Amino acid sequence: MKNRIRLMAWVGEEDTYGNWQSYEAEILSTNYTMRDCIVQSVYATSPHYVPFSALQSVALCDGPRTLQAFGRPPAASAPAWVQYAEVVA
Repeated sequence: MKNRIRLMAWVGEEDTYGNWQSYEAEILSTNYTMRDCIVQSVYATSPHYVPFSALQSVALCDGPRTLQAFGRPPAASAPAWVQYAEVVA
């Protein structure tokens, strides 16, 4: 299977127990009017809605390679593609 270009995000939000969590997810679709998007975590099986404000960083990826990245999540939870983008940019 060939690589496909994906819009990835590092998402930060509060879980149902009040704990802060950050995770990597693919952005499946966006709605500018409602200012939210549908994301699918790389660890979850079902997509869900998150507000734009929950997106800590966004990257355009071609398979494992990062083409461009924007934003900066907390350093303790930064994914490899954000670290790579900071070095290149």
